[in-house]
Amino acid sequence: MPFFEEMSPNTSSASTDTPRRPARDLIEAVLENMRRNLEPLRYSTLAPSRYVIYLHPLEYARLESILSILQEQTKRALVEELDTLNRRSIVQRYAGRFTGRQRAPVESASGEWHVEFLPDPDGEVAEGAILIDSELRLPHTPELGAGDHTRRITTVHLDQRVTTRQRTVSEPPPLPAKKTVPW
Repeated sequence: MPFFEEMSPNTSSASTDTPRRPARDLIEAVLENMRRNLEPLRYSTLAPSRYVIYLHPLEYARLESILSILQEQTKRALVEELDTLNRRSIVQRYAGRFTGRQRAPVESASGEWHVEFLPDPDGEVAEGAILIDSELRLPHTPELGAGDHTRRITTVHLDQRVTTRQRTVSEPPPLPAKKTVPW
């Protein structure tokens, strides 16, 4: 799910004409992407579990030395956001008891978070913008002949226009290991 977002210029006196985004804004953009692409089911709500964040090469170079920390803090923020989304007020808890309708918990589709920051290889990300490609990666099914299924949602935000494209990709199952017969 790509997510383009314009950056505001840095207001420090050392800034150049290129916009500069504080690293915490990247984390907030991932959280916003997660909140926008929740998939409600009957007994749970799934959140995309894989995020690839593409940065302009100059922005990537600026942040390259702290990317491991940024990745760790993004995963931590995703866990905290799930906790916040799942926390219910006392009124909501009592209302659920009386109506018999409980809100489905929000959880990562695969049970863990995958976050990766990369420089834009195609030149699609303008300076001052980011692209977030997120996937609702479903857990592996052990059925014979069944591969992994991934729902990919592409969302482009550019100025006032929003474009969304959704597709499900089935990856073929891994081939079984060949048995060797010792002679």
